[in-house]
Amino acid sequence: MENRWKRKGSAIVWKTAEEALPHDDHLEMSGKMVSQYLEYGADREGKSHYRQKIVFPMLRTIPNNTHASLTEEFGQEVFPEIAVDGKAEGRETAQEVIFDGLLEMKGSLGALAISRRFFPCAEAAAAVQKVRLSNPSSQPVQVKVGPLQEERFRRGVHGLYVVTATSDFSGERTLSPGEELSFCVVYAGRKLLAPPEPVNGDAEEKGRLAFWENTRQHLCLRTPDPLLNQAFDFAKLRTSESVFRTRNGLMHSPGGLAFYAAVWTNDQAE
Repeated sequence: MENRWKRKGSAIVWKTAEEALPHDDHLEMSGKMVSQYLEYGADREGKSHYRQKIVFPMLRTIPNNTHASLTEEFGQEVFPEIAVDGKAEGRETAQEVIFDGLLEMKGSLGALAISRRFFPCAEAAAAVQKVRLSNPSSQPVQVKVGPLQEERFRRGVHGLYVVTATSDFSGERTLSPGEELSFCVVYAGRKLLAPPEPVNGDAEEKGRLAFWENTRQHLCLRTPDPLLNQAFDFAKLRTSESVFRTRNGLMHSPGGLAFYAAVWTNDQAE
C-alpha cells in the first residue's frame, strides 16, 4: 500500500499523477440489502474510469443456487451527460482517489473540478454515486446536466424484477467562481410490483460516514505499526458491513461477487 496509497488520518489516498499509469483497482462495500463492487482506475493518459457491479442478494435468480444473487453492471455510459460551457465532456482527468469508509474519485472535467463518491445504502436495496461539480476558476462556468432514467427488467424466483439508474437532478446552472453543484445517481433493484424505495443520497452519505466512524471506535487494535492498525480498521469495516437481511434473519457473508445471503463457515472464519 505504501508504494501507491498514502495514509492520511483515517483515510488512504492515491494521487494518480504521482504514480505510474495505467493502474486499476477494485473495492466492495455493502449494506443489508445490496453490495456495491467497484472497479476503477486511470489509463496511460491519466483519464479515470470506473465500472460498478451492483448485487441484490434478496432478488434471487433462476436457478436459485449458491450464486443466484441478481447482479447488474453499470459502466460510465450509464450516467447523465455533462456539458461545460456548451461543450459535451467525456471522461475526466484523474487527480486522486480517497477511501475513508466510502470511495471518492477526484478529477477535472473541462473547466470544472469533479468529485464522485460511491457508497451503498444502509437499509435500502440501492447504491449511490454522489457527484459534486465545482468551479475553481475566476470566471463563471455554465453547466448542463442531462437526465438519467434507465430501467432493466429481469426474471427471477419471485417473478419480474426491475433495476433502475436514476439521477435526482437535470438542467442548466451557471456556477460562479467557487460555487458547487451536487447531485446523486441511485442504482436500485426491487420486485416489479413493489413500490420504489425513496433514497436520500445526502442522508445515506452521512449515515455511511457515521457507520465507518462507529466501527473505528470499537474493537481497536493499537500496535507500534500504524499501517497494521489501519489495515485492521478496514478489515473491521468490511466484516461489519457484509451482513445481509435475509428471510431467515441477518447473515454474514463473504461477498466477492459470489457468496451472499448465506453462511460459508470457512470464509467467515478466515
